[in-house]
Amino acid sequence: VNTYRDLHSEARYGIDLFTRDLRASDGITSGTTNSITFTVPLAAGTQTVSYNLSSNEFIRTALLAGTTNSTVVARNVESVQFDYYLRDNTSTSNSTMAFNVHARVTCSKGVAGVQKVDFIHTRTLLRNKHS
Repeated sequence: VNTYRDLHSEARYGIDLFTRDLRASDGITSGTTNSITFTVPLAAGTQTVSYNLSSNEFIRTALLAGTTNSTVVARNVESVQFDYYLRDNTSTSNSTMAFNVHARVTCSKGVAGVQKVDFIHTRTLLRNKHS
């Protein structure tokens, strides 16, 4: 039970942070099935934020005024998948046209020879994207 709690808690933190960032975004600059980059307008300028999977870690990278900060937002991540949708909720392969994103994170951890797996997902609307 503790393993599932730990997996879910860390994945929840990562997906919550992703959701908060994406809701504030004014547009996706690039996206694939396992990475996404978008811009977030701030008082101090425009911040470029990206999320991707690297070595079983869900990584958030933020670039603002020439300073890059990378943070591990979840560990023990087996896979990350992003799907992109237009305003009318039809799927699109062109991420820059998307108005909402479905993100799925799969975490796994071996305990006493048994692999424990947990899934978490969200579908997030880009509130600040203009038509």
